[in-house]
Amino acid sequence: MSDLGRLEERDPRQVGVYRLAGVLGEGGQGTVYLGHDPSGRRVAVKVLHARMTAQDAVRERFERETDLARRVAAFCTAQVLAAGVSDGRLYLVSEYVPGPSLQQLVTAEGPRAGGGLERLAIATATALSAIHRTGIVHRDFKPANVIMGPEGPVVIDFGIARALEADTTRSALVGSPGYMAPEQLSGRPASPASDIFAWAATMVYAATGHPAFAGQHPMAVMGAVLNSGPDLSGVPEGLLPLLAACLDKDPAARPDAARVLTVLTGGGAAPTGGNGPRPVGWTTPAPPSAGPPGAFTAPGPPMAGSQGAFTAPGPPGAFTAPGSPGAFTAPGPPGAPTVPGRAPAGERPGAADPSRRHGTVRSLCVASVVFGVAQAAVIYGGAFGDLSETALLKLAPLWIFCLAFGGGGLLMPRPTLLKAGAVAVVALLLAVVFYWTLWPLL
Repeated sequence: MSDLGRLEERDPRQVGVYRLAGVLGEGGQGTVYLGHDPSGRRVAVKVLHARMTAQDAVRERFERETDLARRVAAFCTAQVLAAGVSDGRLYLVSEYVPGPSLQQLVTAEGPRAGGGLERLAIATATALSAIHRTGIVHRDFKPANVIMGPEGPVVIDFGIARALEADTTRSALVGSPGYMAPEQLSGRPASPASDIFAWAATMVYAATGHPAFAGQHPMAVMGAVLNSGPDLSGVPEGLLPLLAACLDKDPAARPDAARVLTVLTGGGAAPTGGNGPRPVGWTTPAPPSAGPPGAFTAPGPPMAGSQGAFTAPGPPGAFTAPGSPGAFTAPGPPGAPTVPGRAPAGERPGAADPSRRHGTVRSLCVASVVFGVAQAAVIYGGAFGDLSETALLKLAPLWIFCLAFGGGGLLMPRPTLLKAGAVAVVALLLAVVFYWTLWPLL
């Protein structure tokens, strides 16, 4: 209990029926206390900051999410025991698991390897599978939220991240950017696939001691997650294909928790997945719409104890919810972080949507055909009087080019200006060949 902090004057002595004994940790979401229930059993009591309970929507969503969290199977997770409101502040009570977080253990002792790494991967994937079966998305899976307990790894701090999304700071991100999936960073809803991405990034850190996506500051880390492949150097060969598939930028391409467990336990081959900048056909997610001014925050003070790893800062680039010291405002429109994107292979940055671009070319092809027909009708209909053969030949390339450009483009499934122009040039060359070789014979 050497990591247990003393209760300060501002700290409550009791929350609900739980008597508090000390401070386990403090972060952007709230303070985690070691407490005792009426029977004397030790529990972890997380009391959220008062600013996070100001809205009724937060309270209602918190109640729904914690009710679901209580249904999660207790194996490999810190069981949620109770939740409520005390002195106007929301609190969550969970099973107390003694031991350091995965982040603290890797920092102190180095990367995990061999059977220890395999057991860690299986236990945490099992925990995610149980969480997902209940209908919950963790949303903040990271090394700080895995406690290396005496009976094995335990996943904590699930069931409240979604409730906090209803807070007034809607544009703020809660979590560590190096463990957040691209869709989360770009304002799209989190899903079980987002947790799989975070799980894989956590396993990379556990196996190597370095983050999968590094950067000198949070925005750089976000840019790496969105636009670069993960750093998988040092990952054991047995885990490499699986982690690469789980870190695919496209959430639909990632395996689910059940498939991950099947692969880890030798029941199947690792799914194929990309670990490069962009899978084929995947487009950079649109940034979140502008909202109330929000701020990302730099890592707060280190957690005082093991169970306090609820919100402990992660490896370099980690940040917690607004309110921690060191807040900074992301550049760009209020509420919308600006991260330089990279266009998919074969497309220029800022290029229009392909279907819209093809539609524009088709419209030009139709206009070209109409113009070519009109020219031929005017020229050969006698609008310019009786023209000499030489004059007719000089005018011919114009309508031939228009008809070939338009007709060729309309016959293509995906027309482009370059392709249609090439068809027109070929048609002109054939016309020249026809004139010099066949015309004298007619």
